[in-house]
Amino acid sequence: MKLGQTIGRYTLLERVGRGGMAEVFRAKETLDDGADRIVAIKRLFPRLAADREFVGMFVNEARIASSMDHPNIVHTYDLMNSGSYYYIVMEYLAGMDLEDIVSMSPPGKIALTLHEATYTVHEVALGLGYAHRGGADPNSGPVVHRDISPGNIMVSDQGRVLVTDFGIARAAQYAQATSPGVLKGKYEYMAPEYVAGKPFDGRADLFSLGVVFYELLTGVNPFYDVLPKDVWDKILNLDPRPPSEIAREVPDALDELVAKALNKDPEKRIPSGEVFAQVLKPFFEGVSGLPVSKILGKRITTYLENSKNLAQQDKLSEFLPEESDSESVEMTQEIHLDDLLDLVEPQDVPRPDFSLIANENEVKKATTVKHKKAKNNISRLYLLLFLAGLLLATGAIAWAIWPGAIGYLTVTSTKQAEVFVDGQRMGKAPLMQLPVAPGKHTIEVKRVGSNRVKSYQRTISEEEKKEINVSWKNVHKKSKKRGKSYRGRKRHSRIKKSVGRKRSKRKNKKAKTVRKSNSRKKGGKTLKGHRRTSKKTKKKSSTSKKRTRKRTRK
Repeated sequence: MKLGQTIGRYTLLERVGRGGMAEVFRAKETLDDGADRIVAIKRLFPRLAADREFVGMFVNEARIASSMDHPNIVHTYDLMNSGSYYYIVMEYLAGMDLEDIVSMSPPGKIALTLHEATYTVHEVALGLGYAHRGGADPNSGPVVHRDISPGNIMVSDQGRVLVTDFGIARAAQYAQATSPGVLKGKYEYMAPEYVAGKPFDGRADLFSLGVVFYELLTGVNPFYDVLPKDVWDKILNLDPRPPSEIAREVPDALDELVAKALNKDPEKRIPSGEVFAQVLKPFFEGVSGLPVSKILGKRITTYLENSKNLAQQDKLSEFLPEESDSESVEMTQEIHLDDLLDLVEPQDVPRPDFSLIANENEVKKATTVKHKKAKNNISRLYLLLFLAGLLLATGAIAWAIWPGAIGYLTVTSTKQAEVFVDGQRMGKAPLMQLPVAPGKHTIEVKRVGSNRVKSYQRTISEEEKKEINVSWKNVHKKSKKRGKSYRGRKRHSRIKKSVGRKRSKRKNKKAKTVRKSNSRKKGGKTLKGHRRTSKKTKKKSSTSKKRTRKRTRK
């Protein structure tokens, strides 16, 4: 398809964005008075248009969005159907969404100043308050956006802040629930009552806006995690840190406001968007010479000039089906919003009669193309069947390997010991949080280097944490009359006795020498007060007396 191709009164100019639900093009509309107007055309992907219930819900929600007229909500002009494609014609804004603004800021730094962030959230709160009151028709009841996130908040180069995709978020969430993987939900911005499956109202949008406000003030999302289950667990149970603990320039008054917006109980949350906006107004009004909207518009203009990827040209041949060589016949049929309200099934859309304009060569080309497409479809079918079989095999293996319900066992010991569970060695104590299957188990604790064993019978239920604390007492064996221990002790006592005898012998020798010296001094007579000598000493003394007598006789 060439540049400048028209769809009804719209002329396509360039593609400016692409998401999980649709792609957006900038186009020019020729009005009835001959004037031109730049609009944005969002084209839904054909896989979404094949769902009957989704199309019915999408048309109904688009009708609600088209009835809204507020300066902070992107206006929906028209809804068209051409062939198997659905188009939403909306107000065009030269700007960026908050998601792109946050991504362009350096890591760890906030994207907007404190005044710009409070002004942005103030404008969004005004738009939400208008929608929650029922929009242009209050009798129709409140309209909840259900998907307030940085990607659905636009900031123009004039400083205008608008909520986009208002009214089609419900259809998008339906497609996500019925066709997993088609759309990616923004789980970090969901309200607790929405996650828990409870009834919700406009205060769920205010909770999501509080998460956006927290992210603008600190640069981090308070509920971010890798797995959706962990994100939902944080949303239901985690109370985020005050923003001033992360960003020092945030005043305490905003800490209280953010805490109230992120309250888990909707009854304790900020009651309406108007109240939210009124509390934020003093934080940006009259703080500088220029209005905050102009300062924010200059920032967006700078971002747009420096960014090369936001306004890139793309081939429009991927936008619509190929055009026929015959330029004299209109190949698309338009159904506008008023005619589309009763339409539910895409199959009921009238199609042009190609047989009136096709010649024989075109028919042959069409048949060959159909055969090629049929072959491609068959190959795709085989590929899908192979992938499905591989997925089932992987699931079966995972089911066999993945442990079922388990309990936990903790074993501690005052001495070194080994732990056995049902006869299987589990290691040395202490064992902390050992996973075991629920049921009755025999736990044996054996001392290292000893034959002592303690046995326990414990019944462990699912997710139960059982503890066993083993204490060992020092046990001494009683000595027997026979045996090694007795002989060893007896020998020890004998050694003690022999040592005592040696010491007494030494003392006796010293005493003998003293007696001899004293006896010599007193003429061979022993002094009174000394101990009696032993038999050996008596013999020696008698012999010495005899020798002295012989000497005297001579």
